[in-house]
Amino acid sequence: MHAVDHAVGLAQSRSDAEIVLVNVQNLALLDLGDAAKTALVPAQRHAAGNGVAITVRHEKGPVAVTIAKLAEELRATQIVMGARGLGGVRGLLLGSVTTQVVHLSNVPVTLVK
Repeated sequence: MHAVDHAVGLAQSRSDAEIVLVNVQNLALLDLGDAAKTALVPAQRHAAGNGVAITVRHEKGPVAVTIAKLAEELRATQIVMGARGLGGVRGLLLGSVTTQVVHLSNVPVTLVK
C-alpha cells in the first residue's frame, strides 16, 4: 500500500495520469485463483477514492519480465513498486523481482519500502 500511496501522489499531480495495478502470477507457482484477483482490491479502492484513473491487470509469467514487458506495451512513463526485501543470503541467491525489473525496464523504477 505504500507504493500505491506514492503512485497516487504522483498521479494526482497530472490530469492525464493513470495507474495500472498489476498482479503477476509466476507460472512455476500454484495458481491462486480468487486470491490473485482480490489481492489488488484494497489498492484499487484506495487509488480510485483519491480520484485517480485505475486499470487492473492480472498476468501470468515470469514476474519481472512480465512487468517490464507490460510497461513497454502500455508505454508507461514510470514503474512504482513495493520492495518486500528478502535480504540476506536468500535475497542474494534468489535475486529480487525489483532488482530484475530495474535491469529489464526502459523507464524509471521507483521502489517504495
